[in-house]
Amino acid sequence: MPYFDRSHLDKSILEAKYILMGISYYTGNHYCAYIRNMEDNQWYKCDDARISPVKISEVPFEKAATLTYAKLGKQVK
Repeated sequence: MPYFDRSHLDKSILEAKYILMGISYYTGNHYCAYIRNMEDNQWYKCDDARISPVKISEVPFEKAATLTYAKLGKQVK
C-alpha cells in the first residue's frame, strides 16, 4: 500500500466525520440511485420516474458504483 503523509493536513480534516447519503449502481440497462433523507433517516429508491421508500436492508450497497457522503459538523462558508 502506498504511504500517505498526513502530517501536513489540517487537524480538522483528519477528525472529520461523514455519513453515507446515497449510492448509485448500474442495473445492466440503466442506473438507479438510493438516497437517504437526513430528516427522518429514511432511504429512497430513485428509479426513472418513480421514487419510493425502502428499508435499509433493501439498499444494494454491494453493487454500488458511486458513493455520496455528507460531512457532519460545522458548515463551512
